[in-house]
Amino acid sequence: MPNSTHKLKLLQENAAVGHYGDGGLYSFTVDLHAIPDTGAKIDEKGVVHTFEAPAGWGWNKYAAYYYYNSKKQQVVGSGTIDPGAIKIEGKKLTFTRDVLLNSDENHGEFLCYNLALVPQDGAEEGTQHDGTAMLTDAKGAELAKKIFLYAIIDGS
Repeated sequence: MPNSTHKLKLLQENAAVGHYGDGGLYSFTVDLHAIPDTGAKIDEKGVVHTFEAPAGWGWNKYAAYYYYNSKKQQVVGSGTIDPGAIKIEGKKLTFTRDVLLNSDENHGEFLCYNLALVPQDGAEEGTQHDGTAMLTDAKGAELAKKIFLYAIIDGS
């Protein structure tokens, strides 16, 4: 059962799958929606988004987003996060932006982020599931339960 202070739920939709040492960018998607899943309007200002890369992976300063409306079964708004607003410190990628859900025709009930990972030289082959994603307000209070992120190094 989610903490009563959690307004949002995070979910990793897919995994980055890459080959170490090839210098490629491999994307994956994390989405969030309101708790409970009732279509409640969410208008949270200054939400701090923090992602920690799984072992063997590093970040690229790329983050895109789109809002999805399941009733219309379509994307209703999209864009990219300004690379200047993205901070990378070691394994952590952070940016701050407002989270609006179900507020108008451009903000559906799901907010999906597409992020890019880079496999690091010498990374271990296999699935690494020790990355994390979390959302906090400006004072550090959790808005969503922290989740673990995973990515796969394919040695073939």
